Amino acid sequence: MHGIVVIPAGTPAFGRAVLRVRLLDVTLADAPAVTKAEHVSEFRRDDTAEQRLPFDFGLADGPMLNVAAHVDVSGDGRIRHGDLVSTRAIEPSDDVVVPVEPV
Repeated sequence: MHGIVVIPAGTPAFGRAVLRVRLLDVTLADAPAVTKAEHVSEFRRDDTAEQRLPFDFGLADGPMLNVAAHVDVSGDGRIRHGDLVSTRAIEPSDDVVVPVEPV
């Protein structure tokens, strides 16, 4: 399963950041989602144009899975002001597009 994370045009430049995309098992409604696969990579954002960041989990999608993305501008692994995150449930599929929004 592979796809892209899209940082929308107009998002401020921030230099170096870490992209984390997780494939989450959301089978149990009353329990935390379980990470089935994760993609982590570093990249730079030097302007405000739309930016497309590829990812690949190297495995197939499955039932009751969601894709979640976090652009970690500070690099500390926590979601903070200035980071970008996906904000809706996204079913995994090949060539999936994951839009992110500023926190």
